[in-house]
Amino acid sequence: MAPETVGGRVSSQAADIYALGVLLAHATTGRFPFGEGPPEVLAYRASHGKAELHGLPADLAEAVAAALAPVPGDRPTAAELSQTSALTRTTPVADGPAPGKVIIALAAQAQETADLGEGADRDLPRRTDVATRPLHRAADGPTRSSATGQTSPAGPLTRRALLSRLATGVAGAVLGAGTSLAWTATREPADRSLPDRPLATAPLPGLPPTALWRFDDVTARTTLLRVAGAGRYLVTRGETLHAHEVRSGKEVWERPIAFGRANPVLLVGGGRILVQTRDALVLCSLGDGRTHWIDRTFHTQNTTVLELLAVEGDTVWLHMGPAAGASATTHALAAFDLAARRELWRSELPADFVYELSLTPTPAGLLVEVLPEVDPHRDPYGTRKVPLACFDRTTGRSLWQRTYEGVYSGPASAVDETGRFYVLSTGRARAYDATPGSQLWESTLRFGGQHSPLLLTGTLLCETDPVNGVVALDRDTGRTVWQQRLDEPLQWFLLGTMATSASGRTLFVPTRRQLAALDLRSGERLWQMAFVGREDPSPLQLLATPDVLIVAQPSVVFALPAV
Repeated sequence: MAPETVGGRVSSQAADIYALGVLLAHATTGRFPFGEGPPEVLAYRASHGKAELHGLPADLAEAVAAALAPVPGDRPTAAELSQTSALTRTTPVADGPAPGKVIIALAAQAQETADLGEGADRDLPRRTDVATRPLHRAADGPTRSSATGQTSPAGPLTRRALLSRLATGVAGAVLGAGTSLAWTATREPADRSLPDRPLATAPLPGLPPTALWRFDDVTARTTLLRVAGAGRYLVTRGETLHAHEVRSGKEVWERPIAFGRANPVLLVGGGRILVQTRDALVLCSLGDGRTHWIDRTFHTQNTTVLELLAVEGDTVWLHMGPAAGASATTHALAAFDLAARRELWRSELPADFVYELSLTPTPAGLLVEVLPEVDPHRDPYGTRKVPLACFDRTTGRSLWQRTYEGVYSGPASAVDETGRFYVLSTGRARAYDATPGSQLWESTLRFGGQHSPLLLTGTLLCETDPVNGVVALDRDTGRTVWQQRLDEPLQWFLLGTMATSASGRTLFVPTRRQLAALDLRSGERLWQMAFVGREDPSPLQLLATPDVLIVAQPSVVFALPAV
């Protein structure tokens, strides 16, 4: 409380400003500016002493010191505070974790404050179940966390908007050792291919969703698999496969698995998964992990299954190759009938199809492309050749093969279900009709070598790079539909694989330190969530289910509502 409030005088807006100064000092440093003690003692220190603001950035310390002036008339107004450099900054001031016990309490306070509003504010539903403690492990049951903040909208600054803005980048939910969330609520429109259109915030910024649950991995070995169904999602931890409930995060079952090289699990329908091990194919129930059958016919002394490529109905396609320690063996594409448990055909792959592959079933045949080798030291501006081949779906006969030159060295290609082939090549996005090999279009927008994997969704091709931000192109014409820039550097090693909600309305863009949600139709930035104190160098992992977005890093998995 402000000194005058303790003395019995009527509270005023100046007392609110004082309280905000205390809040910011405590949230940033973990200490109260005048120490601990009874209200009367703290009021005396506030009236006669100097606030201890060591550890605050210089511009923030200046703003907080002004807010903590002992005389009410010497404190700035809300409008004056909103114009200080500390409160107009859009980038984080530090990379270290905020005090964990403070973050959770502040998150609850920030949400309650945002919900109070003023007479001029839109009425918002009152939250009565906000977090006042760190989230528990999901194994103890689902726990709700609320952590929100928002940037100030254009126009007159309301009390709700100011308080929420002050909390941005500070309030959050603790996600793991030294890691916290800072929720940034925005409503920033995308550039709809109009270069002269200025970016602006909408009058009423949106709020990020409330985290539904969190699950901690103390061993920090969690890898999220892109497999979900029957109310379950899958992760690996070392050589163990774990299934968790999507709605609560509780672990349902686990089984030891000696995984093969890549793509260890495929969802094959009927609530089942096909698991690739070093010596067998295992068909399991996704619901309870029960084994339906184990097949070892593909695993011999010389050959083994290297990858599970794709499934359609009861047919699964496999990448076959030499077993560990085997003499030279050719690589092959094989088709396997899950219902009859028999091999349908096997076709030798071209000589350069020895790395990780991607297979897309199309009406014209099975399109197989060679994916780039995973190289953390790759040159993002280097180029490579992309081999692409087509095989007959029924017999496995090779139909044609061609190579595309000048494709950027990262994950710069994708094939859709119609047989179109998209690449980022020598500065442009290009689309080809893969069967005849003819080019369909070339983008007018230029792209660099630093980009995330391409994402095909609906009628759009989505791409991300440091120069353009997030870009959506029309898949039929290559025309730029919208662009949206994010408030952080977008080097290739920070960019994760994007995902869309099941409704097709929201695009989720993960990086190493943030998660942004964009409106897929307009590119409007709905909200952005910052992660403070993360030590893992890899980008966030995402999995979109019909109701929930699963977000993972090696030490923690949490869930957000997805619309």
